[in-house]
Amino acid sequence: MFINLFLLIIFYIVSLETAMSSEAPTQKMVSDEKVFDALYKADKRETVLQLLTKYKHVFTSDQNRVNRAFCQASRFNLFTFVQEFMITTDAAYKPNQQGINDALMWATSKGHTNIMEYLMTRHEDVSIPLPNQEGVDIAFQQTLEKVNCVRLLLTPHEGVPLPSEAEIIAEYRVIIVDVDIAPDRKRELLALLEPHVPEAERRAQRRGNGVGQGVAHRVHDYANTEVAVKSDKSCSSPKTMRVNDAVIQIIENHLKKTTLANASEITTRLTDWIDEKYQKATANALARQAMSYGWTDANTPPRNLILVFSFLTQHYPDHFDVWLRGYITESITAYENRVNPLSCVKGIDERIITGLRGIAPDIDALYETPERNEMVKSIFTNYNIGTPDGAIQVARVLLNHSITASNTAEEAVPIFEQFLTEKIASTGATLDPKDIENIIGTIRDGYDSIIKPALREQKRKLAADAAEARMKIKQK
Repeated sequence: MFINLFLLIIFYIVSLETAMSSEAPTQKMVSDEKVFDALYKADKRETVLQLLTKYKHVFTSDQNRVNRAFCQASRFNLFTFVQEFMITTDAAYKPNQQGINDALMWATSKGHTNIMEYLMTRHEDVSIPLPNQEGVDIAFQQTLEKVNCVRLLLTPHEGVPLPSEAEIIAEYRVIIVDVDIAPDRKRELLALLEPHVPEAERRAQRRGNGVGQGVAHRVHDYANTEVAVKSDKSCSSPKTMRVNDAVIQIIENHLKKTTLANASEITTRLTDWIDEKYQKATANALARQAMSYGWTDANTPPRNLILVFSFLTQHYPDHFDVWLRGYITESITAYENRVNPLSCVKGIDERIITGLRGIAPDIDALYETPERNEMVKSIFTNYNIGTPDGAIQVARVLLNHSITASNTAEEAVPIFEQFLTEKIASTGATLDPKDIENIIGTIRDGYDSIIKPALREQKRKLAADAAEARMKIKQK
């Protein structure tokens, strides 16, 4: 009997070990590459959260992966994971300069000021860098009228540079001529920027000699971006359409089995809100006139307004007041500037729809394409050596890759090309190689006359900054 019991225990142990060993491969069925690819392509917060929670070890196994995971955590405001990537002591890799810069860019583009503040704060682990000039400038280009983001980037943080003067002037010119910005927001943005803008530039703008050309149509370009939309029929190929048209299609699908708001309901709700917010007689009269600016008549709202109003009141009532504030203020701006050829009714209609960003996940997914396009435009602008600051930015990148003025164009240009290709890929955008070759060609052609002098100047500046830092340490 004891022998039988002993044999039974041995059999159980062997069976248990066999079962455990057979389970191990099952857990490894999803390869690390597939996991990383899934994170790279993820465009929903829930997906990123699940992947980071379950496979965090995968994303700390090499530098590229940790940078990408860190950026996704910053992009979707997963603050706990951002902290973990920064403070984990046993990780083989942590975010490097590129990872920090890209994370700041994503956090700024999405308006996550808590992430921005954290990235711009010096931490105990000095091996993790702070955003450098390149990172701050590209992030600044993503502020897109976000007052809190502009304020944060213009607030001094120890060890973090302010946006370059060239970037501040460029943003200043955009805001000066962009009639689509609500008046209150425009005043607040200009108040933040003007202390950093040279007096000569401000005088030129006051005289009407500003050079911000074409930027007033930024919203129009954004709204008219073409996106691929899946057809209702499973066998059909995706079709291409304007992003705002695609948003309206989603809204119409949500409202198929419901009754749309009528004109009386919409005008009553809008005028009640105006009476509450604009109590002074002059302001109230202006807001009421602006409310129906561009309508067929004062009692017939445009179709897009009817659809969006119905969609928000039925599905996202908590977001309605925020959207309505934007709609009314944009209408006032357009009405006040109705004699200005840059201001048009079409802009109000587009803002009705673009104002839905950040409310519905399926709509946000559509806006990923124009947002990526804006990021790529910013990257190209940043490294355009035909601009005052472009050569400096290219030189800083090359110095970070151990390229100095003693190196030839044949040695330097391929390194910058690889950097630029990877940076654009990090946005998720797909570009024609000719687009990259255009900017690489200008750098190749201008390497000796433009880039080399910038390399020498930036190297001298880095040496001076390092000497000043050492002096401050000695004084302490």
